[in-house]
Amino acid sequence: MYGLTYALVTYMTRNYSGGHVNPAISLCFMITGALKFVPFLLYVACQVGGAALAAFVFSVNHADADVVKTPVGAHFWSNFSVEMLGTLSLVLVVLNSRISRNRDGSETPAYENYQASFFGFIIGSTAFAWTIAAGEFSGGVFNPAIGTMSVVFGKKEDLLLYWFGPLVGAVVGVFVFILTNPHELSGTGVWLINQSVQHTRTAITEARYVSNAMLNEFVGTMLFSVVFSLIVASKTAGSLSAFAIGMFFAAMVYSGAHISGGHYNPAVSFAVFLRAWIWRGDTVGGMFLGSRAKQLLFNIVAQLAGAFAAAGICILLVGESDFGFPAFGKSPLGGKLVEARSSVTFGNAFLSEFLGLQVLCGAFLHTTSCPRKSGNNGYYGFAIGLSLALAIYAFGNVGGGVFNPALAMLQTVSGAAAPMEVFCYWSSGAVGAVVAAFTFWLLVSDEDGEDFSEAIGSDEEKGLLFNGDRDRQKSGCCR
Repeated sequence: MYGLTYALVTYMTRNYSGGHVNPAISLCFMITGALKFVPFLLYVACQVGGAALAAFVFSVNHADADVVKTPVGAHFWSNFSVEMLGTLSLVLVVLNSRISRNRDGSETPAYENYQASFFGFIIGSTAFAWTIAAGEFSGGVFNPAIGTMSVVFGKKEDLLLYWFGPLVGAVVGVFVFILTNPHELSGTGVWLINQSVQHTRTAITEARYVSNAMLNEFVGTMLFSVVFSLIVASKTAGSLSAFAIGMFFAAMVYSGAHISGGHYNPAVSFAVFLRAWIWRGDTVGGMFLGSRAKQLLFNIVAQLAGAFAAAGICILLVGESDFGFPAFGKSPLGGKLVEARSSVTFGNAFLSEFLGLQVLCGAFLHTTSCPRKSGNNGYYGFAIGLSLALAIYAFGNVGGGVFNPALAMLQTVSGAAAPMEVFCYWSSGAVGAVVAAFTFWLLVSDEDGEDFSEAIGSDEEKGLLFNGDRDRQKSGCCR
């Protein structure tokens, strides 16, 4: 209900105030220059005042209850981490759903953004997924105004947590957003942030192989892996687990499609690479294929780095690993970061992962690289997210419902993975991507690439370079 309420309120208030309803979100717009400092203070005052009024109304009928409950035994830094990461995810989704400029600097009216009508559901899906994932830690607030509601009940001990965590997450989120969307950087924002972002972008450029696409794949994979692991380890997620994972994946796809394609999965990246190779394999010069292969490698490296970072975070949150890494404190969670079924044979686990990847990769290819049938559609993210949820519901009880080779690396860091388990996830991912790409080619052979300017994805992803001729550019399929 929290996610649906967040979506509803965002839809209701966006045309009047921007639909922030969260001091952390308002801080983001103040930092980027979209909101002046005095209006920012007024926004925060209204948000906190509204939350306090709601808490007072609630207390009239529930005098002994508390609207915000922190689990007993949870450590401050564990709670801080999930509040920060959840807010970071929320900020990235909010800001990326409100892109105002194209990469050439020209303005794009909001009504022309093909995903603009889904912004409320995207934001609500993010809040819903993190609430399911973090409920056993901090309660899943991600909103300083809501965190302040406990003051009405005379409880002030968690006030620092619910302000400090989200506000730090908001600042980090703005920083990542500007690094991955440099065309959005405005000189009207906070000077210190602008200067630090410019210096950081210079350092990234000098690193040669680090791009905004790689950074997006790294951050997106890390956040998705953390959510996946926390939901798997949770004792209360129940039947909503698969839906929460799928909806968060949908939100991250929407958030990063214009930057890197929004894959966050080596199998999906490989399927999209094969889609491009099969499409023009007989006419494309070696330079194109070499560039594609290099981009595929960079994407996978970024995704694996994100998975390893997520593993380290989850080990600190969930508890000690087999390598003796210390946890932040007593954790309410425990168990594996990825839950494979040890009683299932390798063949059954491989088959379940393979079939799930047919659903996921097929949805990705059909909704993002079919411009003649579904070009510039706004539903692609939800189709992809729901396909992942469906695959988990259908096959999760067999192979664990991973469908992402990068997630297999979580277990290697935790020391709980068997070699055949990791091999199962990677081999099924590779075979599944190949079969999905060739199946797509057989079904939609008329999508020959002539109209790929209408496909979903980043400009770099749709712009192909043939035989080194920079004047001869065509549009290509998703990376």
